[in-house]
Amino acid sequence: MSINDSILNSVGLTNKNIKFLISDNGDLNEWVTLNHDQHQVLRYCTTLMTAPEHCSQCGFLLSGHFYLVGTDTASYKLPTANGYQQILLLTKQRYQCLRCKNTFIPQSKDFMPDSTISRPLVHQIIDLARRDIPEKDIADILHL
Repeated sequence: MSINDSILNSVGLTNKNIKFLISDNGDLNEWVTLNHDQHQVLRYCTTLMTAPEHCSQCGFLLSGHFYLVGTDTASYKLPTANGYQQILLLTKQRYQCLRCKNTFIPQSKDFMPDSTISRPLVHQIIDLARRDIPEKDIADILHL
Protein backbone atom coordinates (compact mmCIF):
# COMPACT_ATOMS: atom_id res chain seq x y z
CA MET A 1 0.00 0.00 0.00
CA SER A 2 1.43 3.36 -1.02
CA ILE A 3 1.58 6.43 1.21
CA ASN A 4 -1.03 8.04 -1.05
CA ASP A 5 -3.47 5.17 -0.42
CA SER A 6 -2.81 5.34 3.33
CA ILE A 7 -3.67 9.04 3.46
CA LEU A 8 -6.78 8.48 1.32
CA ASN A 9 -7.93 5.84 3.80
CA SER A 10 -7.16 8.00 6.83
CA VAL A 11 -9.24 10.94 5.57
CA GLY A 12 -12.05 8.71 4.29
CA LEU A 13 -11.67 9.24 0.54
CA THR A 14 -12.12 6.42 -1.97
CA ASN A 15 -11.04 7.90 -5.33
CA LYS A 16 -7.59 6.48 -6.17
CA ASN A 17 -7.08 9.25 -8.77
CA ILE A 18 -6.57 11.85 -6.03
CA LYS A 19 -2.82 12.30 -5.61
CA PHE A 20 -1.29 14.08 -2.62
CA LEU A 21 1.42 16.59 -3.47
CA ILE A 22 4.65 16.85 -1.51
CA SER A 23 5.68 20.40 -0.62
CA ASP A 24 9.18 21.83 -1.07
CA ASN A 25 10.10 20.89 2.49
CA GLY A 26 8.96 17.27 2.00
CA ASP A 27 5.62 17.43 3.85
CA LEU A 28 2.33 16.01 2.62
CA ASN A 29 0.31 18.47 4.70
CA GLU A 30 0.76 21.80 6.43
CA TRP A 31 -0.64 23.63 9.43
CA VAL A 32 -2.52 26.80 8.56
CA THR A 33 -4.15 29.34 10.88
CA LEU A 34 -7.57 30.55 9.79
CA ASN A 35 -8.09 34.24 10.45
CA HIS A 36 -11.69 34.41 11.67
CA ASP A 37 -11.07 32.57 14.96
CA GLN A 38 -7.34 31.75 14.78
CA HIS A 39 -7.75 27.98 14.93
CA GLN A 40 -5.28 25.55 13.42
CA VAL A 41 -6.25 23.67 10.26
CA LEU A 42 -4.46 20.75 8.65
CA ARG A 43 -4.36 21.41 4.88
CA TYR A 44 -3.58 18.86 2.16
CA CYS A 45 -2.68 19.90 -1.39
CA THR A 46 -3.86 17.37 -3.97
CA THR A 47 -4.60 16.95 -7.63
CA LEU A 48 -7.28 14.91 -9.39
CA MET A 49 -5.59 12.85 -12.10
CA THR A 50 -8.59 11.74 -14.17
CA ALA A 51 -8.93 11.86 -17.94
CA PRO A 52 -12.59 12.08 -19.02
CA GLU A 53 -14.15 9.29 -21.05
CA HIS A 54 -16.96 11.32 -22.60
CA CYS A 55 -18.22 14.89 -22.74
CA SER A 56 -20.68 15.71 -19.96
CA GLN A 57 -22.71 17.95 -22.30
CA CYS A 58 -23.02 16.08 -25.62
CA GLY A 59 -21.85 12.58 -24.62
CA PHE A 60 -19.15 12.50 -27.32
CA LEU A 61 -16.51 9.85 -26.65
CA LEU A 62 -13.34 11.81 -25.82
CA SER A 63 -10.55 9.33 -26.48
CA GLY A 64 -7.98 11.98 -27.37
CA HIS A 65 -10.54 14.47 -28.71
CA PHE A 66 -10.32 17.21 -26.12
CA TYR A 67 -8.21 20.23 -25.21
CA LEU A 68 -6.65 20.91 -21.85
CA VAL A 69 -7.96 24.40 -21.04
CA GLY A 70 -6.50 25.05 -17.59
CA THR A 71 -6.99 24.08 -13.97
CA ASP A 72 -9.39 24.95 -11.18
CA THR A 73 -8.69 24.59 -7.48
CA ALA A 74 -11.45 23.86 -4.99
CA SER A 75 -11.31 23.65 -1.21
CA TYR A 76 -13.19 20.83 0.53
CA LYS A 77 -13.74 20.20 4.23
CA LEU A 78 -12.76 16.75 5.46
CA PRO A 79 -13.77 15.01 8.70
CA THR A 80 -12.07 16.35 11.81
CA ALA A 81 -9.29 14.28 13.30
CA ASN A 82 -8.27 14.64 16.95
CA GLY A 83 -10.28 17.85 17.13
CA TYR A 84 -8.46 19.48 14.20
CA GLN A 85 -10.22 20.62 11.07
CA GLN A 86 -8.84 19.19 7.83
CA ILE A 87 -9.07 20.92 4.46
CA LEU A 88 -8.28 19.47 1.06
CA LEU A 89 -7.16 21.79 -1.75
CA LEU A 90 -7.99 19.85 -4.91
CA THR A 91 -6.63 21.00 -8.26
CA LYS A 92 -8.68 19.66 -11.16
CA GLN A 93 -7.90 19.83 -14.89
CA ARG A 94 -10.42 21.69 -17.06
CA TYR A 95 -11.17 20.11 -20.46
CA GLN A 96 -12.90 21.33 -23.62
CA CYS A 97 -14.79 19.02 -25.98
CA LEU A 98 -13.78 19.44 -29.62
CA ARG A 99 -17.30 18.63 -30.81
CA CYS A 100 -19.55 20.97 -28.76
CA LYS A 101 -16.86 23.34 -27.37
CA ASN A 102 -18.24 22.81 -23.84
CA THR A 103 -15.72 23.05 -20.99
CA PHE A 104 -16.02 20.78 -17.99
CA ILE A 105 -14.13 19.38 -15.02
CA PRO A 106 -14.14 15.69 -14.08
CA GLN A 107 -15.95 15.06 -10.80
CA SER A 108 -15.17 12.69 -7.95
CA LYS A 109 -17.81 10.73 -6.06
CA ASP A 110 -16.09 11.73 -2.80
CA PHE A 111 -17.38 15.31 -3.18
CA MET A 112 -20.91 16.56 -3.67
CA PRO A 113 -21.56 18.86 -6.65
CA ASP A 114 -21.73 22.58 -5.75
CA SER A 115 -20.67 21.94 -2.15
CA THR A 116 -17.48 22.38 -0.14
CA ILE A 117 -18.28 19.50 2.21
CA SER A 118 -16.89 16.05 1.42
CA ARG A 119 -18.98 12.88 1.69
CA PRO A 120 -16.88 11.52 4.60
CA LEU A 121 -17.68 14.71 6.54
CA VAL A 122 -21.39 14.23 5.81
CA HIS A 123 -21.10 10.71 7.25
CA GLN A 124 -19.41 12.15 10.36
CA ILE A 125 -22.23 14.70 10.74
CA ILE A 126 -24.85 11.94 10.44
CA ASP A 127 -23.00 9.79 12.98
CA LEU A 128 -22.95 12.62 15.53
CA ALA A 129 -26.61 13.44 14.84
CA ARG A 130 -27.58 9.83 15.59
CA ARG A 131 -26.06 10.24 19.03
CA ASP A 132 -28.60 12.97 19.77
CA ILE A 133 -26.04 15.79 19.87
CA PRO A 134 -27.51 19.25 19.21
CA GLU A 135 -26.85 20.80 15.79
CA LYS A 136 -24.99 23.74 17.29
CA ASP A 137 -22.61 21.40 19.13
CA ILE A 138 -22.05 19.32 15.97
CA ALA A 139 -21.18 22.49 14.05
CA ASP A 140 -18.79 23.53 16.81
CA ILE A 141 -17.11 20.12 17.03
CA LEU A 142 -16.66 19.86 13.25
CA HIS A 143 -15.76 23.55 12.72
CA LEU A 144 -18.66 24.17 10.34
